[in-house]
Amino acid sequence: MPFGILTPGLIIPHIFLINGASSASPEEVAAKKAELKKEFQELGENRRERELENEQHSWEKDNDDPNEENTGRDLEAWDELIQKGKEKIVELINWLAN
Repeated sequence: MPFGILTPGLIIPHIFLINGASSASPEEVAAKKAELKKEFQELGENRRERELENEQHSWEKDNDDPNEENTGRDLEAWDELIQKGKEKIVELINWLAN
């Protein structure tokens, strides 16, 4: 996609990823871009792990498994981790855009 990067739940304008308008040094901008790339990768991995946990939780719920409560708490932890990752991505994009 030439105008942006699409990831479930986030659309990032391409210009922010290429043309950091920050007054920081080029090395610092490059480091922030690398951090942004890493955050996107981790977000994708966390979403995949959460989906696997959700499948396990659904199976346990359907089968009245006593472990259902534990996987429910794990899902909440994944949701929190994913939300923090999204917030970090927005923070990095805002930094690069300034």
